[in-house]
Amino acid sequence: MAINPAEERTRVNQRQFESCVTSKRRRVRKVAKYRQLYNVNPERQLRVRYDAPLPIFSGMVDTLLASLDDNISIKFGETDPADWRAAQKATAGIQKLSDSQMPGGQWNKMFRAMRKEAIFSGVGVGEYIPYNLDGKFHSQLLIIPFEHLIFQARGGFNIENHNYFGRDNVWLNKASLIRGVKGGLYDRKAVDEIINTKSEGFQTRGMLDFDEEARFKPLGIDANDDIVGEPTWRFIEIISEYEGKRWYNLFEYNLGKSIRFCPLSEISSSELYPYFGFATHEDSENFASKSYADDLYPHAISINDLFNEDAENRRLKNSNARAYDKDMFINPQKLYEAQIGRSKLVPADTQNGTRRISEGIYEFKSPDISGTVELISWLKNEVGNSLGVNDLLQGASQPTDKKVGVTYVEQNNIGKRLSFFSQPIQESLVQLGYRVFGGFVDYLKEPMPIKLFGEAGYQWDLLKRIDLHFERDFEITVVSQSQSNKKNELAKASREKALGLLANSQNVNGRVRDEFIARDIGGYSDAEVAMLLDTTAETTKDSVSIASEAVQDIMMGRVPKTNYQADTYFLNRIIDFVETHLEDKNVKKNVQKFLAYIDKHKQIVIGNMRRKQQEKQMLAEAEQENTAENTGSPKIPQITPQQPMRPQLQPAQ
Repeated sequence: MAINPAEERTRVNQRQFESCVTSKRRRVRKVAKYRQLYNVNPERQLRVRYDAPLPIFSGMVDTLLASLDDNISIKFGETDPADWRAAQKATAGIQKLSDSQMPGGQWNKMFRAMRKEAIFSGVGVGEYIPYNLDGKFHSQLLIIPFEHLIFQARGGFNIENHNYFGRDNVWLNKASLIRGVKGGLYDRKAVDEIINTKSEGFQTRGMLDFDEEARFKPLGIDANDDIVGEPTWRFIEIISEYEGKRWYNLFEYNLGKSIRFCPLSEISSSELYPYFGFATHEDSENFASKSYADDLYPHAISINDLFNEDAENRRLKNSNARAYDKDMFINPQKLYEAQIGRSKLVPADTQNGTRRISEGIYEFKSPDISGTVELISWLKNEVGNSLGVNDLLQGASQPTDKKVGVTYVEQNNIGKRLSFFSQPIQESLVQLGYRVFGGFVDYLKEPMPIKLFGEAGYQWDLLKRIDLHFERDFEITVVSQSQSNKKNELAKASREKALGLLANSQNVNGRVRDEFIARDIGGYSDAEVAMLLDTTAETTKDSVSIASEAVQDIMMGRVPKTNYQADTYFLNRIIDFVETHLEDKNVKKNVQKFLAYIDKHKQIVIGNMRRKQQEKQMLAEAEQENTAENTGSPKIPQITPQQPMRPQLQPAQ
């Protein structure tokens, strides 16, 4: 009987999964403690009754997150001049995906979650999933918690060096499974067997592990019985190397039935893992290396314990606990009344004066604790010096006796340390860029509308698979907004000085100089600079937006709105788009609609331009009359040229 390769590899993948769970168990429990303390719910100290949770640890983590937070963009670059436009289009495509508000977009939000996971566990891992649905390109960007990762313990920080990698807790419902069978992705026989297996446990997400409950219980949430309303099944996704190839396997957790088993090359032509990530403290052999939380946790716990011990001691001293001799004080209620009242007498039996009243009462004294404030300050300074999470970074005001030079040096040291922290993040996003490009190559069946920046500002264009052909290898760079702003700010003064020296030079390109002044010194965006330097037409941002919206509506089969404020720039922008993409089949199909829309606006444009010319002429005449009255000069008649219209666009034959 022939051995089913899917069943054989699934048994191997199950053992790999179990090996990973065993190897990371203790690490997962440590990470659970960090999550619990971040949610201000530390482990209770049994010997100390006063146990107030202080937000020390969460404050340190949030300070690191705020310092590392940054808007990041991925850009493609060419190594051959012939590839310049292809690189621009690929960059516009990835920008559209990352900025989209649809599911799978808002990448900067996902990057923040990735950084937070890395602070707790030491590694931040994401998965990029491109696919084609109904002929349109779609993608998903997922952030995988450390508890769900499946990895080779000795694989090191570079995911591509692992013999296997994957993730647990992939939940699929019945509709998703049936859709996958119809689309040819999932094995029908395996799916039928999974669906027909009756189990009450499949109606819920199942019992969460203790380690995952660290996310919910401290916040008062019981997530053990997360009812989703329909049967769902837990799957494991794992990619492993076998006989020199990488194989993708998606199998059900309880039955071990594989619903999709295929070479990774059928999913991604590059055969790269869909996973990308970084380690905060890179280790060439250990993937689960240490994290920032490993350093912050002991300091935070120590500060919390010191405060609680001091507060407990203060409570004991203030409670004034005492014992009394019951033979001397027959009525102890009188002792209590004398303590809280005034001029109260307490009867006492001194046995005919042979015993003192002080001998009948004993006071329990708690020893004084000194140095708590100093020790807490030392711990905070120590963690600040070691990790950069000091009072300056947290926004605290500096002492008046602290010199400006010292503060400046501290700021520089913090900047260097944070730059070192953020470097692995940016390097991991280069790997994301390669996976996005591969996704375009594999799944971009129909052209994708993109906004491409040109001399006249942003214009609508189309990203097609043929555009992604590079003559040579391409470059990927990750641009940090904060670093770019800092770099530009530092260079601003020197650029202003240089431009001042070159003001009267005949060897300087005037337009390029004006671009530098507007963008780098004035702070205008590229689109605003293009509009500012466009002397061929007078327009507004509103006109640019309406023109782009009209192009998009026509391409999407919708009826665009009539623009009663249309000008020549408005029509020229639409004509430029059609002329540039006249060879595209979708544009050819809509040429008649573009022509009809342009004809509809011709008279509107002529009327608006004539009105503007009349307004200008009236203002000029009024200004001339005013000048003539003041100087006595004769009035010179004004000649207003007619605004030329572009020739009518002819449809392609």
